[in-house]
Amino acid sequence: STLIGIIFVDNKLSIRRYTDYVASEFSVMDHDIGRSLKFISYHFPTVDISEICDNVLKTLVPDEREVTTGKNKVFFMRVAPYRTTENKILGCVITLVDYTTQKQGLKKLENTEQKLNIAQQASEAKSDFLSKIAHEIRTPMGELTGVTEKAKTQLDDKEALKTSIEKISDAVNYMNSIVADILEMTKSDQFSTDAPLEPFSLPDLLDRIVALMTPGMEKAGLSFEVDMEDNFPYNYIGSKSRLQQILINFLSNAIKYTPSGGTVTFKIREEAVFNNKSSICFTIADTGIGISESFIPKLFKPFARESRSDRNEPTSMGLGLSIAHNLIKLMNGDVKVESEIGKGSVFTIHIMLDHHLDQDGMPIKINKIESIPDYHLTGCHALVVDDNEMNRKILGSLLAYEGMTFEEASGGEEAIQTYMEAPEKRFDCILMDIRMPQVDGIEASRRIREACRVDSRIIPIIGVSANGFPEDIEKAQNVGIDCYLTKPIDNQKLFMTISTLIKRRDTI
Repeated sequence: STLIGIIFVDNKLSIRRYTDYVASEFSVMDHDIGRSLKFISYHFPTVDISEICDNVLKTLVPDEREVTTGKNKVFFMRVAPYRTTENKILGCVITLVDYTTQKQGLKKLENTEQKLNIAQQASEAKSDFLSKIAHEIRTPMGELTGVTEKAKTQLDDKEALKTSIEKISDAVNYMNSIVADILEMTKSDQFSTDAPLEPFSLPDLLDRIVALMTPGMEKAGLSFEVDMEDNFPYNYIGSKSRLQQILINFLSNAIKYTPSGGTVTFKIREEAVFNNKSSICFTIADTGIGISESFIPKLFKPFARESRSDRNEPTSMGLGLSIAHNLIKLMNGDVKVESEIGKGSVFTIHIMLDHHLDQDGMPIKINKIESIPDYHLTGCHALVVDDNEMNRKILGSLLAYEGMTFEEASGGEEAIQTYMEAPEKRFDCILMDIRMPQVDGIEASRRIREACRVDSRIIPIIGVSANGFPEDIEKAQNVGIDCYLTKPIDNQKLFMTISTLIKRRDTI
């Protein structure tokens, strides 16, 4: 039921009368008659009721508002002048309507509606995402099906068969890029702090990027102009992999939207140096089709692709720039876009990089970093676990390149048995495929960690999988897998991971 309290105060704001609800709620008694209204108003810390009454007596205009007590009770309060039949003002009437219960119910309802709206938006976003993914995959899948059927009839025509195989390869590469983009978008959103920081030479990184992008530029019939100053005397420390992906994504975007005969310019400058940091400016300019002014604000949103009658739809999901933009933000950088339809686009990226310092706090010059790092893995022995024999051989050959020896296990059960039957500390690390039939890598790793052996808790276990979704990585971490690498594996990252984990083990 609704509870109502009424207080009558005179022109001096002294209490004259009150109802039973006021007496019980605010502990007012008969001997409080004549006391100042402040005796009650302190219950309402967010408003000054005395001041409100003064204003009502001056203006003779009632005041209505919501007020809350120190005990979080909610009241609708109305303060009005008290008039006699002769229209004489004798004071104020304060009416307090307690609607705490109704307010709480309304808030719960609003929260429920808000949660439902959020859930509905999430569901719609998920459906939209899956719909777009399905659409993107159906196109190359349809081409694969058609070209494969056609290739069956071209076995005696080598040139025609070669053309069909090239089309199949293009379709497969595109589907691989879709999967890679989706995984990278997930990682950039969910694992913003997981990128390893490492010392690197910026000129070496840029040379590698240019070497990677040049074949694509040539195939597209583009002129690729690189303008890099020589003023990079020091090594930097940061996320080399993030920076590489940012630049590759923007350069790849330039290739997609620049017609044959056009030019892509890649310019790099060190703009400022202070406090052992450098502000680096990367500029990617093209003479492509350009971007409309109205579309630029949408450019970095996932799946953003401008539909225009003056161009064909490129084979792209519209994720590359969104991923790059997220990575730039994670590196505390920024990007600016200038574009004009028919003339091209200019992307200017600013990123701050820390200098790599020696033990004395001095910047390390480029020539002090060895071009071929020594991971000190010679003589180390690994257990390579994968249900695919070819994968085991490839991984084993990489380990052998660094002077390591290895044993193989074709599944989780065999891995557990091989490990348990081996002498203590025989293996320096385990490379564990995650997705395997029967006993998978997660279960095998859990059982190895729980084994009653001296080395079961400290042996480095490195998860290897084509899946890099957050939930997969979390499952791996929960069973004691030390690090999670996604296929295809970067050789240097693999060796660095093994070396780091073995060094950590030796300190335990």
